[in-house]
Amino acid sequence: MKIQTTLFGELVLLDQCTLVGSSESLGFQTYVNSSHNGTEKRKALRETASQVLNIDYVVARQAVAQNFNVLWGGLRKLWAIPVDVEWQRIGGVDGDFIECTTSIYDFRNDSLALLKHKDGLAVVEIKEVLAHGLKLYEPITLQNFTICPLRVGFILGDVSAPINAVYGQPS
Repeated sequence: MKIQTTLFGELVLLDQCTLVGSSESLGFQTYVNSSHNGTEKRKALRETASQVLNIDYVVARQAVAQNFNVLWGGLRKLWAIPVDVEWQRIGGVDGDFIECTTSIYDFRNDSLALLKHKDGLAVVEIKEVLAHGLKLYEPITLQNFTICPLRVGFILGDVSAPINAVYGQPS
């Protein structure tokens, strides 16, 4: 599913639930792209570690074709990927502040969050992470939903999508 955001422009949203075998790794990448005489020095270009998510999920038979088209159509585009292990339930919100736990969840300033409610999904843009909640760029009104952080990234390399007659398992 494609979404439009003010912060990041057009993104492809991964809206399927990930499997238990998915993994996350953090690291400071200091790649040297070309070496001429071996005297090049590696220099950290980031203040924070980069996050790499390896995601597996299952798609039911009726959604295999649509999922295949989304994967390959968005292969070189930016993706919005939910951090599925960090869902929390929220009673309701009416305005530009979502009261929630932020101390143990990885919400970030100028980032995104995914809201899952009875009518579907919504993406909100987080202006600031405060001690007891999230300050949003735009006000929303919603009752009884769950929220998790979204990470914006790209597909590193290629995708794998084995398919059989019943389901597909992209990764």
